[in-house]
Amino acid sequence: METLLSASGLAPCERIRFASLCRRQGLRPERFLVMVDVLGHPGSGGGRRTVRVLHAHACRRYPLDALGRWLEAFEADLRAGHFHFWCGANPA
Repeated sequence: METLLSASGLAPCERIRFASLCRRQGLRPERFLVMVDVLGHPGSGGGRRTVRVLHAHACRRYPLDALGRWLEAFEADLRAGHFHFWCGANPA
């Protein structure tokens, strides 16, 4: 089961890093919604974050690793320009 949350529904360290990564790539973090798998916990081998672009039918899913990390994969997608196509790069 998944719950739709804004980036403010993330743990504080995730929220801050998520916003910072977006801004470094010229994207506004408020243009995204993050879906959190409520059944997944760090170290459980399950769980994921789904990043959805507002006003678009576009999303990417990121499984949590054994330590609950997912932002490294999100950052790689940002650097590859994956979200720029959907959002347009507007300065934060």
